[in-house]
Amino acid sequence: MRRVLLGFIGVTALWAAPEYQRDVRPILARRCVSCHRPGEIGPMALTSFAEVRPWAKALRQAVAKGTMPPWHADPAKSVAFHNDRSLTAAERKTLLDWVDGGAVEGQAAAASVAEVKPAGWGLGQPDLIIKVPRFAIPNAGTIQYTFLVTPTDLPEAKWIAAAEWRIDKRSLVHHINAFIRPKGSSYVSDAPAGQFFVASKASRASRRPDEREADRRELLLGYEPGYRPQGWGDGRAKLLPKSADIVFEMHYTANGKAAVDESELGIYFAKDAPRERVLTITPADSAFAIPPGDGNVPSSTAAILQRELTLLSMQPHMHLCALNHKVALREA
Repeated sequence: MRRVLLGFIGVTALWAAPEYQRDVRPILARRCVSCHRPGEIGPMALTSFAEVRPWAKALRQAVAKGTMPPWHADPAKSVAFHNDRSLTAAERKTLLDWVDGGAVEGQAAAASVAEVKPAGWGLGQPDLIIKVPRFAIPNAGTIQYTFLVTPTDLPEAKWIAAAEWRIDKRSLVHHINAFIRPKGSSYVSDAPAGQFFVASKASRASRRPDEREADRRELLLGYEPGYRPQGWGDGRAKLLPKSADIVFEMHYTANGKAAVDESELGIYFAKDAPRERVLTITPADSAFAIPPGDGNVPSSTAAILQRELTLLSMQPHMHLCALNHKVALREA
């Protein structure tokens, strides 16, 4: 009888646990550092291993729950967005495995360009720069929405191919909006040119019965924490009418340290007339309020469009003012 010998070959698989320098740092640079660095809105900086390591457990918790990076569009019910900043499944697994594996640093590597605060303008040198002339931010208290009307005095209409914010005191700026206000508009018409001005709600909402939205104001560009400069695309531009004003709507939040903000808006003019006009409309549900504890409150608004359009972007914006107001009343 012939003997049959069975041989077994043992295969040992070595799994390399993620390391900060090799695996984690690039993810944080892509997804987190734009907000989590000195001077930005993030409560802690995440630009180095020494800064990240103490927050490893908190990072794991935020990644596991999906609260960071902030991106609230439902992937199951919405289309894909070009500026989606949520983690991929692979990035999420790497961060979780890194913390679970001891949050080791690994071999140090050269600094990533993405981790360094960018100098200058992201879209290149602007054709026109409009500055906020030293707005003094107090160390405490509520700062009202403040307006600044800047006349352009342009002798003819111009097409704006792109615009970019360069924010000075990022940790104190809740948001800044720049509106194009055509000559004769009713929008904050009582605001003096070149001076900081707190407009009343009536002035902000004023509108003549026959006034079209585009003749009243148009949002040129808005800034909020996490903002990244981005153009509208080749062959697209916004119209800056002759003699129009640029109206800044500024909202600052005190953080315990007084400062002076000197933010800037850069404007890039189109060399030729655009193929498509970009128009930003701002319909709002002025009665929208979420009662405390209610997780399903519908809101709707509408705008009448005269022709077929392409939707480039949308920007929801809400505040906690009503809820905070009710809490304050109960405490009083």
